[in-house]
Amino acid sequence: MSTEEPQAARRRRPTALDPLASVRDHPRWFFRTGRFEWQTAVGLLVAEALQSSLVETTEVHRLDDWIAVSADADWLDGDLEAFTKPTAYPEGGTNATRVEVLLTAFCEAVFTASRGQRSDIRALGENSMPASMRDALRNPERGRVVVFRLPPAERPEAQSALPRTTGQMAVRLADLPEREGRFQDA
Repeated sequence: MSTEEPQAARRRRPTALDPLASVRDHPRWFFRTGRFEWQTAVGLLVAEALQSSLVETTEVHRLDDWIAVSADADWLDGDLEAFTKPTAYPEGGTNATRVEVLLTAFCEAVFTASRGQRSDIRALGENSMPASMRDALRNPERGRVVVFRLPPAERPEAQSALPRTTGQMAVRLADLPEREGRFQDA
């Protein structure tokens, strides 16, 4: 008799839910296009910060594929759980969740700090972080700073490659009749 567990029994066994994997598997739940939209994420993050009665000002800084969002007060009130799983956010409306988890799920690197006390949420690519972003994280005057690196598909170099390639194809197609004529005349 085999000591292996029957296949049907293995399928019924509950599995641990990975909240970040669930978010990654369902980007359409959060983004209209069905993929990470950095502009939407930044807008939601700023709106979330401004919903806090503690926050009076927010700032957004973008340098290449790095973005920093900061506020004069800590809109998370020190609770970093919002970066690791969908977290209820009643101020945002019915069924609203904090946006920080989207950054952790989709971005290559996510860092946060409160009054200069830094927490590395997802530290891939830290060596390429611009000095201005590191300085923002160290700033003791900012109540909360969130710095993240855009996923590869959203980076400026990835977006500029498509139009350039499309433009090159259009130029080649435009002079195709002339090339064809030269070929036939030869």
